[in-house]
Amino acid sequence: MGNLIMPKHSGQVSEFQAALKVCYEHRNINDGWIATGHAAQGIEGFTYYLFKEYQNNKMAGHITPKRDNSDYTKDAQLPLYFGFMEISDSRSNAMRRITDTGIKMYEALVSDDKNTIYSLFIDSLESMTFGRNNNGCENSDSDLESPNILIVSSIALSGIKRKEFYYILSYLSETGRELSNAIAVIQHLRSKNNDIPNVDNTYTDAKIIPFWLSLGFLTEDTDKKLHVSHDVMSKFAERLVSLRTKNTEPLEYPITHFLSSPLSTAQTIYYGCPGTGKSRTVKELTEGLDDEKIIEYKDDPELPTNVYRTTFHPDYDYATFVGCYKPVKDGDKLDYRFIPQVFTKAYATACLHHDDPVYLIIEEINRGNCAQIFGDLFQLLDRKKNGESEYPIVPDSELSKYLEKKGIVEYTKLCLPANLHIYATMNTSDQSLFPMDSAFKRRWAMEYVPIDYEKEKAKAFTITLDSGKVYKWVDFLKAVNEKISYATDSEDKQMGEFFIKSSVTSDEFKNKVMFYLWSEICKDLYSAKGSGQKYFMRIEEQKADPLTGLTPLDQFTFSDLFSDRNRNDALLESFFIRLGLHEIGKQNFTAEQPETDPVANE
Repeated sequence: MGNLIMPKHSGQVSEFQAALKVCYEHRNINDGWIATGHAAQGIEGFTYYLFKEYQNNKMAGHITPKRDNSDYTKDAQLPLYFGFMEISDSRSNAMRRITDTGIKMYEALVSDDKNTIYSLFIDSLESMTFGRNNNGCENSDSDLESPNILIVSSIALSGIKRKEFYYILSYLSETGRELSNAIAVIQHLRSKNNDIPNVDNTYTDAKIIPFWLSLGFLTEDTDKKLHVSHDVMSKFAERLVSLRTKNTEPLEYPITHFLSSPLSTAQTIYYGCPGTGKSRTVKELTEGLDDEKIIEYKDDPELPTNVYRTTFHPDYDYATFVGCYKPVKDGDKLDYRFIPQVFTKAYATACLHHDDPVYLIIEEINRGNCAQIFGDLFQLLDRKKNGESEYPIVPDSELSKYLEKKGIVEYTKLCLPANLHIYATMNTSDQSLFPMDSAFKRRWAMEYVPIDYEKEKAKAFTITLDSGKVYKWVDFLKAVNEKISYATDSEDKQMGEFFIKSSVTSDEFKNKVMFYLWSEICKDLYSAKGSGQKYFMRIEEQKADPLTGLTPLDQFTFSDLFSDRNRNDALLESFFIRLGLHEIGKQNFTAEQPETDPVANE
């Protein structure tokens, strides 16, 4: 993790503004660069000008020049830290100058334009790297983005005390674990009314706290908890909850599972039409795209990990979800033993490893009878503000004995711990499903996963016909989804960008995409007397395309696409023409296609 170093600036807004003013007034001299100088020796330069600024404004503690030049350069660390000033190098005689964003910040401070001040800080939080050789802390060498961690933790915990923030920094730095782990620890300590452990002074000198409090960026309640102010949250909440907390993560890394609502951290259903990446979204949040977030436990082969996954289906029941007694052969004898299933495994793991986030992932939640599957567990889905179940339940004797054997103290009642997160996916176009009543659904946070035509991976997918003509998948998708939406008066039946997983050949396209269009949309719109008003797989009237001059073929059945290989390409081409598509090139249809992305499903 390396050394965690934060700026030593006093945290006074007046000193922050004074440092910017010195550089602002010299921005047109020597390309803006100002030598260090020496305040006590009267040598003109940055420290001398800063002392004069302090003296002119009668700032306490700055009546006479200080002998140590570092007293003045330290006062300029916060503007450097946030990128409002820049430094020529790390040596004591380095030069400084104001940046373009620093000019805007200084002018906003002078005019007391709070909205611009807050916006510039958030721009900096999104773009700066605070942990690695930052301007204000050039010797820092850490994965942690401390200001971002302060913001995100405060939102996730509905306010954070200074000591809790310092402990989070220490925990992340010394264990290398994720922020979600640290937040779970704080929630657990709060629920037990335990004191926050003391940490080394390395983590406690955070001058950004009094500085942001003075600016109104943060507020402090009567319990000494720090909150992002209402003015900031009301304008920038979506950007704040998406901040990167480690510089080892890509800037766009999502952390929406840290939102302040207990439901959004405890249980969420991701829903949308097929192929939008619902399962991929859940995998990225819980496991990482390359399983890098999974925690393994080697001391118990029955509970080996912190991630448990299942898929609901029509025959799925409570016993399949929780567990039941089953016959087990022990040598020559046949015995009966309680066999835990996915819910019980996730629950036991969360109870035994309360410092770690534990995930229960339910794919296709609407394909099972949720009332039957959850049974009395339904009551546990009501969560308190700290993330624990509001209403515990009494487990049956078999489950209770299993939990007791695992060493779980509170085995006589079930209460979902705050670190147990349940994420589910729901395909809104699926017809083979059980209805979920409103009482069940309102206990979940619901997050819609929209179609994203701009996904770079999907934009590279193509459709190659037997003739060698090539069409862009995303162009086809945009055009046909518009037809689907019009025909069904709904977005549920549209296809997502990952409905196909890679570039496809003619046969693959017909068997997957055209079959879906016929069976799920067009079949119900077509009648024996001809095409319905909203039917779009056939046409009654031939019209030449104005750009190509080609006349599309009319009246083909789904089976026509497979009956004559000499004609089916022409049928697909006519369909593409009617959708307004144009080929992007020609290639040998036997050319190697990109490999399927194994996690770009759902």
